[in-house]
Parts: sequence; C-alpha cells; structure tokens
Amino acid sequence: MLYIGKRDDGSVCGVADSKKLMEDIPNKVRDTLGLIVDVDLINENGLDVIKITVEENPYPVNYKGEYHYRTGSTKQLLQGSALTNFLLRKTGKNWDSIPLENITVEDLDKESFDIFHREAIFNALIHQDFSVGVPVQISVYKDKLYISNDCVFPANWTAETLMQKHRSLPHNPDIANTFFRAGFIESWGRGVEKICRLCKEYGISEPEYTVHPNDIMMMFKANMIAVAQKDDTVNAILALIKQNPSITYEALTEKTGKSRRTISRIITELKTTGTLVRVGSDKSGHWEINQ
Repeated sequence: MLYIGKRDDGSVCGVADSKKLMEDIPNKVRDTLGLIVDVDLINENGLDVIKITVEENPYPVNYKGEYHYRTGSTKQLLQGSALTNFLLRKTGKNWDSIPLENITVEDLDKESFDIFHREAIFNALIHQDFSVGVPVQISVYKDKLYISNDCVFPANWTAETLMQKHRSLPHNPDIANTFFRAGFIESWGRGVEKICRLCKEYGISEPEYTVHPNDIMMMFKANMIAVAQKDDTVNAILALIKQNPSITYEALTEKTGKSRRTISRIITELKTTGTLVRVGSDKSGHWEINQ
C-alpha cells in the first residue's frame, strides 16, 4: 500500500485537491504501467489522505523501459546482471528454460556438435544408469558446458582411469551395440579417447571429469577466441546503437559485416538479458541500452 498525504514517520500532512487526484491516479497508473489499482480517500485528523492498494503482480512491471526496485525508503534502478537476475527470479525461470528466437540448427557450431552430440552424449547414454530415473543432464553457459549422468563404475575407478586406456564396460551394451551398428560410434572403449582428440583438433582444452561413486560430470570449456569474437560483435552492435538509437537491422548488418541472422540472434540475447530494450514500434521506435 502507498499513502499520499503521510510523511515517512507516519504523521498526517494531507493532500490538496484530493478529488482530482482520485480521478487522475487510477488512469495514469493504468496508462503508464498497465496496472489496475484501488484508490481510496480516507480522512485522518481532518485531513484528506489517499491510499493506493496494489495487488502483487507475478510479472515484473517496467516504467518507460526501466525496472526499479524499492528497498526501504530508497529506489534503485536495476541494470545489467542485477536486472537479469531479478527478471529470472520474478518469472520463476532459468536460462535453460528460455528459448532464443530466430535460431536454427544452421546457426549452431558444427564442430561443437561433432564433439558434444556424436561423442559426449552417446557416451553418456551408453553408460547411463536408467534405473535411477534421472535423465542425462546438460547445462550450457557462455564459457563452458556440463554433461552429467548417473552411472555404475567398476570398483576403484577414478578420473585418471578414464583418461587412460581401459576395458570397454558399457552399462547398456544393447544401446552401445545399436549406436555402433548405426554408425554413431566407431568402436567400443574409445569414447573418452576420441572426445579428447576432437577437443585438441578444434582448439579447446580436454574435458574435466568429476567422478563420484554413482555419477560422473564432464565439463567442456569454450574456445575463448570464439567467445571473444562474439563479444567484439556484441560491443560493436551496442556502440552503433548508442550512436544511433534508431538504427535498423539492415544498417547493423552492413556496418558490422555480420549476417542478418547473427545480428538477430545477438539482439534477441541482449533483449532477453535486459541489456537492450525496444521502445515503440519496429518502424518508428528506437533502442535503449541498460548497462
């Protein structure tokens, strides 16, 4: 609840022209924020006080493209990672559940799929303990990727054992045989070896293994040169938008030398994180940067 006509210490100072405010406040709140609020006029000590009641909203509400957070008597403008975390927490989402628009398989790096899809995923399925009821889990971050699965290791096996030559002991031999016959894997017992070889060929470090008695987790680190190149493109887009907030996708494509698809993907990511906000229509609107 918000009171107009009271000081911070709760003492009453009243408001002038309360009838006009009673008419204006609901309309302005609705038109500016899209919220419907209850506005009541109360009298305390012979003075008019307006009480505004706002129901809790399950979704974040912005004011002219900006998000503010109130702590005590102070108001903070949310930007950058603070804004991102607020939006995710408010909507009950995480990065894994947020789809990126305008993305096709062709946008994804084929070399990463060679390692990730053909080797790491198949290897996890071959050794997965499906009786546990927990699926193979994949977590993707900007600079790393995790694959974890429940499995049953031979006694005394460690991460070092996996990196060395070892016997092929698939927990699911029928799945392994199916993948082999389908051409998804070249041979048994060489999954880790091939993953490490492919990582070396594509210029990324070998995966790091964390081995527990009943599960294993692989961490792939990104090729930071590729990450840096993407960051350069992001910075170039933001610099161009800062110079000309009304710049079009076509102009961004021409000035950066990147494809329209790449520009669209990066713009979508920046909008998702709250770094970039579109104000107005596609034709007559403009961009605003929150950093």
